[in-house]
Amino acid sequence: MLYLNVPYEQKNEAKSMYARWDKDKKKWYATNPKFYFRFAKWIEGESVARNRVYIAVSSKSCWKCKKQTPVYTFAVKNKDLIDIIGRETNIEEFTGYDVALIPINRNLPEGIKRYLVQHTNCKDKFSKTTQTTYFANTCIQCDALQGANYVYDEVNSSFGRMYSTDSNQIRYIEFKLKNDIAIDYQVGESMISPPVKLFNEKNVIQSNVELFE
Repeated sequence: MLYLNVPYEQKNEAKSMYARWDKDKKKWYATNPKFYFRFAKWIEGESVARNRVYIAVSSKSCWKCKKQTPVYTFAVKNKDLIDIIGRETNIEEFTGYDVALIPINRNLPEGIKRYLVQHTNCKDKFSKTTQTTYFANTCIQCDALQGANYVYDEVNSSFGRMYSTDSNQIRYIEFKLKNDIAIDYQVGESMISPPVKLFNEKNVIQSNVELFE
């Protein structure tokens, strides 16, 4: 099931579409993943994750102190994603990737961000380049911000989708989901051909944390 953000004045519309009411959480929810797209205006994200999500872990050389530091990103296997906008049914085939790597400077599920704050050196940090403060990876040695472009976007970056074909370079911390959750990720924003496999089951670490919204 997927919880929805339905304004009070639209509750009758949600009810007419067979959304259900959780009297404990005081929220409406949808029950059939095949029809989540019908509730798009009440879903805070372009896609929905089911079953489990991950924190992906890699490493890079800090631009400032030149020492190795771990870096992290949010990840969802494409077979566990539901495309709300384009309604693609085979996302892995459509994008060429078996896993979606989602930068942590986006709106993260609350439990994922909380885990990163408690267990890693990720934090809100001011960037002189962008003149903004955002949630980012920082060096465990010197605390320097590791800019999103150097972690995700460059072809030789830790999570560079056009380059990272060696799945053994990335480890995954797994979180089971108690219910489906909305994700700030639009299917198809990254695509490649021929297909690339980034996910390796041998590199999965169980967090023993169950996330819910």
